[in-house]
Amino acid sequence: MAHGNLHQRHHGEPFDRDGRWAASGTVDPALLQELLADPYFREAPPKSTGRERFNMTWLDRALDNHSSDISPEDVQATLLELTTETVRRAIAADVPSAKRVILCGGGAYNRALVQRLETSLEPRIVETSETFGIAPEWIEAVAFAWLARLRLKLRPGNIPTVTGAREPAILGGVYLGKAPNA
Repeated sequence: MAHGNLHQRHHGEPFDRDGRWAASGTVDPALLQELLADPYFREAPPKSTGRERFNMTWLDRALDNHSSDISPEDVQATLLELTTETVRRAIAADVPSAKRVILCGGGAYNRALVQRLETSLEPRIVETSETFGIAPEWIEAVAFAWLARLRLKLRPGNIPTVTGAREPAILGGVYLGKAPNA
């Protein structure tokens, strides 16, 4: 797997702060359609993926198949639009009655992405988890704390209809170390 991302490749920084670089480019409709053709986007939820699938190798393969030269900033703009479009499609297909969308993770700080989502998802309210007192970068830690709490209370930590599991299950384990001075 290729590590890093397009912004890192061209600017040596791990992310496009506020989406400024993406905002400087123009979406390439043909490349966007090629990226949207990935079978993952047609899979039904529940699903999850990350850099193991969507990485520079995946992008380079798409760019190799692309019929014309495209500037790096136009690729970045197209990737931002890919994110917007996949979120829009998922909400339309799976939760069309949603009235609000709550953003978390690093993308919640990408102003260009948030603006595109606000426009694309109208009339829904688009806000970050900060509105509810949880910083966007804390979501994963909060989720693990919640799962730990459920484990200690001997309550299932999964929802089979969401995870695809056969039945509810108590997740994780509790391992007590030696007491100090024991």
